[in-house]
Amino acid sequence: MHPVDEPTLEHDLPVSRQTMAGILSVVMLVSPIFVVLQAQMGHLLLVVYAPTWMFSPSPYMPFYISPFSLLTNFPLYGFKIVFVYFIYKCYSADKTKKTTIRIGILSEITPVLIFMLPYLIIALISPYPASPPFVIPLPILFILGYVILKKWPPPEPATWIESDTEQMWWDREESEPPSESKDEDIWP
Repeated sequence: MHPVDEPTLEHDLPVSRQTMAGILSVVMLVSPIFVVLQAQMGHLLLVVYAPTWMFSPSPYMPFYISPFSLLTNFPLYGFKIVFVYFIYKCYSADKTKKTTIRIGILSEITPVLIFMLPYLIIALISPYPASPPFVIPLPILFILGYVILKKWPPPEPATWIESDTEQMWWDREESEPPSESKDEDIWP
């Protein structure tokens, strides 16, 4: 598909696509991804996870900020980067709104599945009952992206059929009929 110039787009975003992608990227990095509730030794453990920080009301480590969290938490927020990219490409008429929303849903489900996978494996192979955590996703980025897509609808991308300006060979009208050639014209 061919990129569409910014002035010809059919939306009225209050900011440019690059600024919107930058704002969504900052929201992705600072907004919480999910909340984990887990019963441990008679008390309830609550932890809020974000790509760059972690919060727990426990007295041992209530608030934790680390640049290394960007690397260690990448599997948890990797699809969120893809979601921001798809929103950007949606407004340049390269991706559809439906595909972008599907990627947004996948970006909210993936961290929960990744976080729960070790507990599911332990529950399957361990003879002792495990207390799996209760994971609650916080779809802040998805809701913000969905509101942007609804409030300022992006242009629909042209399909490969619509973008083809040349007529197909079977639709062309022939200007001259094919010549009536005989075998004697071909062979000497």
